Amino acid sequence: RLGKGEPFGAVVVKDGEIIGEGFDEVISTNDPTAHAEIVALRAACKILGSHNLEGCEIYCSLEPCLMCLHAIYSARIEHIFYAKSLADAVGSEFADDRVKRQASLGAGTLGIPMEQILPGEAAMPLKYNRARDKDLC
Repeated sequence: RLGKGEPFGAVVVKDGEIIGEGFDEVISTNDPTAHAEIVALRAACKILGSHNLEGCEIYCSLEPCLMCLHAIYSARIEHIFYAKSLADAVGSEFADDRVKRQASLGAGTLGIPMEQILPGEAAMPLKYNRARDKDLC
């Protein structure tokens, strides 16, 4: 998704099958709500024909922000898996101090299990994005 936005992605899974996927589209669509998680939730809801995603899990390349956590909660997602924490995304326009403080509330306060997985494998896109941003300055 080079040049289309931040290097974030998400998939919604039900019964071991991907039913929705999304990549960050904030810049390409000029839509501040088009985070990868929101795009993936929209796709999954369309596939299932329902706003209720009970029985689904979401896998995110980055820990969801507060907006995405609320959408995940509203969709009734049962488990959140993420690779990198918001603290790892320092330098991203989506990881300013305000967002990090809000996200520190975490999904636990909403009653959704949240688990970090594969943090090492997820580091490369963030490193590449930081290097690209430095080259553009």
